[in-house]
Amino acid sequence: MSQAQVQPDKRDAVRRALSLRNGAQWEINQYNRQQAIAQFQRFENDTGSTEVQVAVLTEKINNLHGHMTRHHKDKSSQYGLQKLMIRRRRLLQYLSK
Repeated sequence: MSQAQVQPDKRDAVRRALSLRNGAQWEINQYNRQQAIAQFQRFENDTGSTEVQVAVLTEKINNLHGHMTRHHKDKSSQYGLQKLMIRRRRLLQYLSK
């Protein structure tokens, strides 16, 4: 093999190793949360505006919903999911005013 063929193979191997597919679930959740914050923030380092809070809550709700589909008898997570949904609904009502 020539040097030119080895370099792309190494790059692909490193890219696959650092992919989110190989990440832990908390890393994937953290990445998704950061992407939601970046999409809805009004200015740099904005994590407290209502739009950002709704986006973060939506990510948490989606994660818990996936957990609840696998573990439907987990009542404490179901209660937490309901609390998050209520909090998001209130923030959305505030935004609609």
